[in-house]
Amino acid sequence: DALGDCHFVRSPLHRCGQTAGVYEAVIRSRGPEPPRCASDPALVEIDHASWHGLTVDELTGADREAAVAQRAGDLLAAPADGESTLDVLERAAEWLATLEAPGVCVAFGHGTFQNACEVVLRTYGDREPADVFTREPG
Repeated sequence: DALGDCHFVRSPLHRCGQTAGVYEAVIRSRGPEPPRCASDPALVEIDHASWHGLTVDELTGADREAAVAQRAGDLLAAPADGESTLDVLERAAEWLATLEAPGVCVAFGHGTFQNACEVVLRTYGDREPADVFTREPG
């Protein structure tokens, strides 16, 4: 079996299901049956809670200050009812610790969660976590 000990997992958000579905269809078109893609809430994007759907300019008071700080790389900044980047790093570390070897895990998630996994798994030398979580390319 070409997929061996491979398993697929995805965020429960609809867009990740769609992305996983595209990959499953391509694999299926080439012969092998892909593994069932399990939904795992640990892979969900950062929870911006009451900030969801709003721009920084639409926020006011302490929320606006915290959003500006988060965008500037403050790992502790968060909405009062949501997650900080540090919270996502902790969630990513906990999720990675659940993975069992041998085998390959193909995870369909979101940018902030992916960045958190990279910070946990890699050494960036002189790069601070805030540099990895930038919205600037490179």
